[in-house]
Amino acid sequence: MNAHFICLVFCLIATMATAQELAKIVAPEPNPCKDSLNALCQIINNLKDQIPKDKMSEISKICTPIYY
Repeated sequence: MNAHFICLVFCLIATMATAQELAKIVAPEPNPCKDSLNALCQIINNLKDQIPKDKMSEISKICTPIYY
């Protein structure tokens, strides 16, 4: 019985320590500029067949994940 109790106490301590570490992890703050740029790049990616190649090379400097 004592061994089980000691094991339970150690498990609770480990769980509390893990919970404290997880509480330190913070979600990144929203970045409206980055979100807007990502949305614009997605729109451009959808319209890439309608945009001239010379303009696409200029755009690809800003929006790197555009696939031809």
